[in-house]
Amino acid sequence: MSDFVIENGVLTKYNGSSESVVIPDGVTCIGVGAFLECSGITSITIPDGVIMIERAAFAGCSELTNITIPGSVMDVDYSAFLGTPWLENKRKENPLIVINGILIDGRTCEGEITIPDEVTIIDDLAFAFCKSITGITIPGSVVKIGSEAFFDCSNLTSVTIQDGVKVIGEEAFFQCSSLTSITIPDSVKFIDKDAFKG
Repeated sequence: MSDFVIENGVLTKYNGSSESVVIPDGVTCIGVGAFLECSGITSITIPDGVIMIERAAFAGCSELTNITIPGSVMDVDYSAFLGTPWLENKRKENPLIVINGILIDGRTCEGEITIPDEVTIIDDLAFAFCKSITGITIPGSVVKIGSEAFFDCSNLTSVTIQDGVKVIGEEAFFQCSSLTSITIPDSVKFIDKDAFKG
């Protein structure tokens, strides 16, 4: 039996026992929970051609410290690496974790934050439940603020969105109960429902 279950380019399940895993060429998506709680894996190499890493793809891989991610990856679910030492080590290096222009995690940030210009997308739930940020400046390089990106950031008081941002996702600033100041430029063309509710 193959170590990999692949359906139409989607890697849906890993059945192997290797510490170091090289995902085969031809995979375009790493599916929901494909490596969920594969506790023996220490290293993953993702091949060029993978576009999407879905929910909880590597979540709970408690020994996973080394991940090679190619430039082809354009979509990463916020929970893809939860519970991995790789994520914890990245947070220690920089509380803003960016993969190919996608800001996937900023939950350990504190105080006034300026998103770097390399970021083009703030991922869904990237800062959710972060109680330590008080202000955020989002540069014009960002085109989309994802759904629930700042969900329940209850001490966030001010947001500056620079010209260039086009989309503010559903519930992006939901329950940001201290948010009293926000600048929204003319470049914003779509604000999804409940973006500022609460």
